[in-house]
Amino acid sequence: MKNYDVALKELLAGMTLERAVTTVTLPEAYDRQLAMDCMANYDTPLFDNSAMDGYALNDPSGQLLEFTIVERIMAGDAVDFSLKVGEAARIFTGAKTPKNTTSVVMQENTQVNGEKLTLTEVNAVGLNVRYKAEEIKKGAMLFSKGHVLDPAAIALLASQGIWKIQVYTDLKITVFSTGNELKEPWDSIGESQIYDANRYQLLAWVSKLAKACDGGILKDDYKTVLSALKSEAQEKDLIILSGGASVGEADYIARAVIELGELHMWKLAIKPGKPFGWGKIGNCHIIMLPGNPVSAYATFYLLAYPAIKQLMGLSPKLPQLNAIINFGGDRIQPRREFLRGNYYQDEDGVYHVDSTGLQGSAMLSGLSYANCLIEMKENQMTEKGSVVRIYPLPKEVAKAR
Repeated sequence: MKNYDVALKELLAGMTLERAVTTVTLPEAYDRQLAMDCMANYDTPLFDNSAMDGYALNDPSGQLLEFTIVERIMAGDAVDFSLKVGEAARIFTGAKTPKNTTSVVMQENTQVNGEKLTLTEVNAVGLNVRYKAEEIKKGAMLFSKGHVLDPAAIALLASQGIWKIQVYTDLKITVFSTGNELKEPWDSIGESQIYDANRYQLLAWVSKLAKACDGGILKDDYKTVLSALKSEAQEKDLIILSGGASVGEADYIARAVIELGELHMWKLAIKPGKPFGWGKIGNCHIIMLPGNPVSAYATFYLLAYPAIKQLMGLSPKLPQLNAIINFGGDRIQPRREFLRGNYYQDEDGVYHVDSTGLQGSAMLSGLSYANCLIEMKENQMTEKGSVVRIYPLPKEVAKAR
């Protein structure tokens, strides 16, 4: 059986993709991934300006309390004069400061009588002035290729006068379930049949990274499987299947993939999730997951999720933490086990983790309440109070208790 760390490394090495690029405007850019480096067109700020409503002062000593008001400056006004020592100008937030401004005093710390300005306390040199290029210099890197654009990133691009950008087109992904025993949740169910849970959890998983097409349920018929995979592989970047990762007599997925392309079938030394397959049909990647719902969940997060991120040019590394385990094993596990658990921080900031209870590979109830996977290393017994590695799931952040 293949070690998990080795399997992940080999899988990621095979996840390469030449992605198409398109040009969009900023209103279309949210959550898109840059296909170009974005550099600063201008210094930020572009000019020295006031950080608040108040008065621009010329006081190199920072000790004067009285000034003569000589001008009034609004944001957007052209400013082509200089302040003499002891002079001040009424100024508003974002307005360009006049030459020789040493600081800006907030209006709350002043008293005004005609053209006479009196400070209620001294104003230190440099206070409340945003200096040219103090945040960003022209030509500096704003975002490198691969960056995913959130609202703050879009705002920064707009502030630099950038309107059109090149982004990668979304990955084209299809998700299938396989098996004659599967029924849709809206159907009536017969003896020896089960509802399809995997396809819906996988579609939800994929939606965190890319858009996915629902391929439906593939019945156990070789010609049907072959035709569906051949058709989808011509248009998609990735096909994900659950229930077809074994090599039994009635498992036609592997046979079809081999006929159309290439396939690696693994028996992983992990629990849950022993069977796993991956390969390619033309330029389309294939990932084959186990049929048991918890096994499909675990292998997707531990292997397929990083693989999709790799295809997107993102870091495939999963978040990991060390936590004190609040329960213990009473046996040496031959395979690396990923138990479903709940982690939290104590008042000292130390992480602890509990089991969610039932851990069977088909038991979704414990999984639905979990916020992490607990890694129990192979060939050893993990005692209560030991420090273990956990993989936080992309749910609500654990809170102290």
